[in-house]
Amino acid sequence: MKKTVSILAAALLLLTGCADSSSVTTADLTDSAALAESTGSEAADTTAAATGSEDTVTAADPADGTAASVQQTEAVPGTSAENGQTGTQTVTTAVNGGQSSESVTTSPKTQTKQLIRDLSALSVKGNLCTVTDGRNGRAVVGCSNDGGGMTAYVIDTAADRLVTSFKLKYNCEEFLGVSKQNELITQRDFGQYDTFEGTELVYYDLTTGKAQAVNYKTSIYAFAQYEKKTDTVYGYSRDTLYTFSRDGSFRTAANSSYSDVGFCCFADGIIFDKEYGAAGNTIHARQSGKTKDIWSIEESQTYPVELTVSGSAMLITKTAYVEAKGCSVTNAVISDLHSGSLRAECKLTEGAYSLFTAQDSDTALIAAVDSDSWNTKSLTLFDTKTCKRAKNEISLKANTFAVQCCMLKDSGLWAAAVSESSGSSARTRMFLIDPTQADITCSFDKLYDFSMASVSTKALGKELEPLHEITERILKNTGVHVLIGNEIFTDGYPNNFILTSCEEEGYGVNAYRDKLLAIEKELNRYPKDFFRKYVCTSRSGAAMNGLRVFVPIDITNKQGGGIAAGGITWQSEGWYNVAVRIDMIGGNNTPLHHELWHSADYVLQDAGIDIYDAKWNAHNPNGFTYTANYEEYFKHTEYAKQNLKDAAFKGAIDADEISFVRDYGIVSGMEDSAILIEAMFDTPWHFGSGDTCLGYKYKNTREMIAAFPHLQGKLDLLAAAAKKLWGYAYWEQMSL
Repeated sequence: MKKTVSILAAALLLLTGCADSSSVTTADLTDSAALAESTGSEAADTTAAATGSEDTVTAADPADGTAASVQQTEAVPGTSAENGQTGTQTVTTAVNGGQSSESVTTSPKTQTKQLIRDLSALSVKGNLCTVTDGRNGRAVVGCSNDGGGMTAYVIDTAADRLVTSFKLKYNCEEFLGVSKQNELITQRDFGQYDTFEGTELVYYDLTTGKAQAVNYKTSIYAFAQYEKKTDTVYGYSRDTLYTFSRDGSFRTAANSSYSDVGFCCFADGIIFDKEYGAAGNTIHARQSGKTKDIWSIEESQTYPVELTVSGSAMLITKTAYVEAKGCSVTNAVISDLHSGSLRAECKLTEGAYSLFTAQDSDTALIAAVDSDSWNTKSLTLFDTKTCKRAKNEISLKANTFAVQCCMLKDSGLWAAAVSESSGSSARTRMFLIDPTQADITCSFDKLYDFSMASVSTKALGKELEPLHEITERILKNTGVHVLIGNEIFTDGYPNNFILTSCEEEGYGVNAYRDKLLAIEKELNRYPKDFFRKYVCTSRSGAAMNGLRVFVPIDITNKQGGGIAAGGITWQSEGWYNVAVRIDMIGGNNTPLHHELWHSADYVLQDAGIDIYDAKWNAHNPNGFTYTANYEEYFKHTEYAKQNLKDAAFKGAIDADEISFVRDYGIVSGMEDSAILIEAMFDTPWHFGSGDTCLGYKYKNTREMIAAFPHLQGKLDLLAAAAKKLWGYAYWEQMSL
């Protein structure tokens, strides 16, 4: 069967900028021409006329290699005029320089200009990881495999064909770019179970897939960036910027003039860094050793600021979740890269989004994200020179859960790779966007007034208003928003949980004050500016505003029954959220520290720092899998002897058999790590009673954990992960 596509002439005219500029339509990315993965699949033969008459598109279905028939009345990728000869070519993929049995039949085609062109050369099973400019009109797409590894696909975008593909050495490599030597450069950290040794760059020959790994033994983790113009790999860590050489050496390129600073990025000889301060953050631009402040946040505006470079422009954005709107709002300041002169101030987006920019282009892309499903809904082009956006929004399929875009410098086109879910599987495909064919004439809305946006739309009762003195002090000193009384809303919590306001239950102001002072004391124990790292970008690309702590009188389940939760942690609406029942506050406050670790765990994940991998599982019993059961985990008696709390009652303990602090750790890796961190804030008297209490044997909990190799091994892995982001393991910096 054949796929039949009907195209409206008006839609094509709009995409080429010829239609009435007062109308706004979308270009839909529906099912498109795709190649089956097996050898000999029929190549896509795509032909359509720009007159808008009904045309036929023949393609192999990505699922089973058969053809299907569909009718479309919107602009569909791959259906504009495509002239020239169509041939076929078989490509055998390379696995780290060797040959594999997989082959893909492709069909090169000569393309005419159009806003969207679908590429049939890449339609593969797997989840999208990243896409980067491969130089010479090529794009390199990274996808994860079912087995957990990654494969790089090299696509000739002009001819629409797969050049080659090869497996990557590791499953956690980050693409940095493609060098002038025709090599894909990736980054990962390396070390043993309990030590971090440095940064590893891997150079893959794009023709053969052959890999050369170079280790840079730095004492701290360096976030690497590749600068295409100078063909240089930089690495930065807090206040130091490095350049890496192929022989494994590195040198300091710049030191920050500010304390507690993190480099943002660098472009065209300008280095940008961010200074964190109690009154807010300041971004500095430096060239030829001179420093110039280009942006600062007032003390009352504690929202995140991010800086990116787009061609000749700086995009400085700050985002806040606005309860009244029910979504995040992003303001943007667009300035000239060299002079710093203001081009525009505007409201860039309303709702969750990802922003894609390129140093090679003045156009950028906004990817709008659905706040419920976190799937990407659409892409919108905008020009940072004119500060205008496109009328014709590019709509994506409802099941598009991942999108990555990059600018192809040689062609001036944007390459967009998308992953779409289908049941339990996923498939990744690719298309091109030509910004010269877009109608970029719309103005952005004016700046949103964040001073009118509050954290919650509910008013605190008059009796509890004096407590704002404490919560405002906490916010100023730590950056944490603490919500009390009727500020606690009832919707949007995970797993059907409901938080009940203490105010509704008549909790007195004096009792509430004591609990807040206890929370303040605990938060102040954390290292300075620790919680300001919660202002970041999440895995979905959403800007995160920081940490909120809720203090309810009860946490219950809407459906009734279930566990009596003392605390919960979740991400939503641009925030990391922690809720701890008020009766759990006080004493050693381990429930609070337990949930705070969960929130820190989410921040680490969003920074791309993995914890629960093979190194972690090596400290679990052979053949062990986490139960993922929060209700009846205690029925897993098989592992009762392998947790420290239960073993404490048995007298004699084989230290090598202990893999968990207590039985709740068998639920998941996140709970396993949380009870381990929780133990750092507890006393050893918790583990047993009477003469069998382990507390009689150790001075403190740290000494006790150190006596059990698997527990100490896990704690070392957590410390290594924390040091990558914060520069320290925070519990080691606190007086416990």
